[in-house]
Amino acid sequence: MKTKEAFTWPRRCSCLPPEHAKVEVPAGAPVHYNKQNDEYYVDTSFFKDDAIVRHDAHYYGCVVRKDNIVFD
Repeated sequence: MKTKEAFTWPRRCSCLPPEHAKVEVPAGAPVHYNKQNDEYYVDTSFFKDDAIVRHDAHYYGCVVRKDNIVFD
């Protein structure tokens, strides 16, 4: 699975001001499904070059809307 279209992830748990706590996620980013809470997330491996963003993705999640997913 991967993202169909690019979107902006507003990192709500960041210590940065909201206008600086945004991450652009491009189309084609890997997505995984968490059946425990029935949500789709950008896979944390996508954020390998930024430890803080990867941390936030792992612990808080970068949620992807179901209509923005290409199911392989």
